[in-house]
Amino acid sequence: VSHTNTSYRGHLKELYLDPLHQRISQIGSIYEDGTIFLLWIDIKDTNSAIIEHLYRLLKQYPMADKQSQYKNSVQIILTGNESVKKLFVSRYHDLNVTCDSNTLSSTFSENIYTWYALNWTEYFQWTGKRYISADELTSVEEMVTKIHHENKKIRFYNVPDSQEYWRLALHVGIDLINSDRVDDLAQYLRNIKWQ
Repeated sequence: VSHTNTSYRGHLKELYLDPLHQRISQIGSIYEDGTIFLLWIDIKDTNSAIIEHLYRLLKQYPMADKQSQYKNSVQIILTGNESVKKLFVSRYHDLNVTCDSNTLSSTFSENIYTWYALNWTEYFQWTGKRYISADELTSVEEMVTKIHHENKKIRFYNVPDSQEYWRLALHVGIDLINSDRVDDLAQYLRNIKWQ
């Protein structure tokens, strides 16, 4: 597991899959409120041989198996290299694995994509300071509505990591908030007056 070639952190199995498997085994298939875990696997490698290794690894875990009692407890989403993640999902139908698209226009109708992971800076200029312009607010709202109308979900990356962005994301219905400030975001969400 690494985001770059120089900062190796460990293995997917030990860092993520084993702890998640243990957690799911303790709580059962899903939480009582219907909450599931989202596991994003970001494939940076362009070598398609990686998908066979990933398949053999995921196949060891009941949470990844479509036939398992735990099949609804985890949604595994592949992100990153477009050709590799698309090949994985089209080849291995027995696993509970989907992928996201980093392009809104060209892949919108394809069923293998359940999420969109879009680069905020490619669509919007707002940097999270002060207020977003009315035009950009309308654009964000229309994009989210269009994606939800297709029964897909949306997250942005390269976002302004600020309370202003978090507020906007909640307001327009962005499905997942990316943040490196996890503790701050958690505190912010705890302090919201939910209606």
